[in-house]
Amino acid sequence: MPEDNIYFDRLYKKKKNFSFPVDLESLTYIFTNLKKGKVLDIGTGESGNFIELAKKGFDVTVLDISDKIIEEIKKQANKENIKIRAIAQDISKFQFKENYDVILSIAVFHFLTRQDAINLIQNMKSHTNKRGINIIIAFRKSSLNQSQEDSFYVEDDELKEVYSDWKILEFENYNENEDKLSFIVAKNG
Repeated sequence: MPEDNIYFDRLYKKKKNFSFPVDLESLTYIFTNLKKGKVLDIGTGESGNFIELAKKGFDVTVLDISDKIIEEIKKQANKENIKIRAIAQDISKFQFKENYDVILSIAVFHFLTRQDAINLIQNMKSHTNKRGINIIIAFRKSSLNQSQEDSFYVEDDELKEVYSDWKILEFENYNENEDKLSFIVAKNG
């Protein structure tokens, strides 16, 4: 993953404007199930979910490997006059020290090895409060986006199986352009 830090820092340093788009589907599940709580967004990238969540009173922590995107997130948080915690760190090395009401991971598992991704999912589950939710979007094995053999791409129903001990609020395999993705929203209890 150290090469990912260099890749993303270079990518983000080329950008002049950051738009921080919002994933309305994920936010709808959060706002429907919780009024407040602690949120961890793993591999945030340019997602703007942190803005809307913080504005609604959620205690938000964002995690990304790129120092540059974390710097931009902090600037955006200041501009929006919201408080967040922003951490620049390799997600495969992140040490969970607390529990959360919501943990999001949107399109990041393919940057991890299979074992690192499985460990991360288990940590997500074990550090989610009772009645908390996990939201994951992951590339599927059949996706044309596969770049490295040892990267983690989920099987068609793998996320559903991993979360079979939770209440699954939504699960869907879908295609977006040439990419094949799995989407799951699961509730702990």
